[in-house]
Amino acid sequence: MSERYSAFDLLEGDHSGTGLHTLQDLLLNMKSTIRTAMDAGLSSEDFSLAQKSLLAVETAEEIIPTLHEKMLG
Repeated sequence: MSERYSAFDLLEGDHSGTGLHTLQDLLLNMKSTIRTAMDAGLSSEDFSLAQKSLLAVETAEEIIPTLHEKMLG
């Protein structure tokens, strides 16, 4: 069974940074999974989708620390 996380729930009131680190770890795992699939070989359509997914995860990695700061402030 896959456990679901809400970024809002993880970051709200997260003064210790535990939720931030959990979210960052999840994003790192997502990025690794996508890259592994890309390296294994995909159809051109799936590769295009994987590239878009990778970009979304990388964007989230950049945004999450700022969101965390704003939610604490």
